[in-house]
Amino acid sequence: MASLYTDSMQSELTIALLAMLPVTELRLALPLGLTVCGLTPLSALFWSVAGNIVIATLLIYLLEPFVDFLRRHIQWVERILVKIFAHTRARHSAAWERWGALGLIALVAVPLPGSGGWTGVLVAYLFGMPRRTAVILIALGLIISGLIVLVLATGGVALFESLKLAPPQFVAEWAQVLCSQ
Repeated sequence: MASLYTDSMQSELTIALLAMLPVTELRLALPLGLTVCGLTPLSALFWSVAGNIVIATLLIYLLEPFVDFLRRHIQWVERILVKIFAHTRARHSAAWERWGALGLIALVAVPLPGSGGWTGVLVAYLFGMPRRTAVILIALGLIISGLIVLVLATGGVALFESLKLAPPQFVAEWAQVLCSQ
């Protein structure tokens, strides 16, 4: 039986999987796709955004059943979540009412620490946004974020090349480990 995972797809799948990680998401995956794996800008953009959208969609549909399970079976989790949710909703409900969908897109789109798809999923869940709406808005935010990161990353690569700066040795080692080149 033929394998779906071929050497020619290793770089692309590596970038998609890296984009699924909660802290770095596409903000790390896309630049690594461009530099370490040698993907084209369009390919790095596609695979990093796709990986981030896939995990965000899974989280949107799995978070509520998971939290409900924890609340039913572990009493201290219920007490903690009630306090956290009440506090967060009290502090941020006015901003949510004012910005809503646009605020969620902006939260996901801005490529800074503490923002991104995972954070967008938590905010959408916390404020009870319908899942389908949340997936669409988070995906839109991730596409915008991907475009911003792509512009910054290609600019950074061009700057390094114009200054004739060689990448550190560990970058070449990462390329051998992460991507089949």
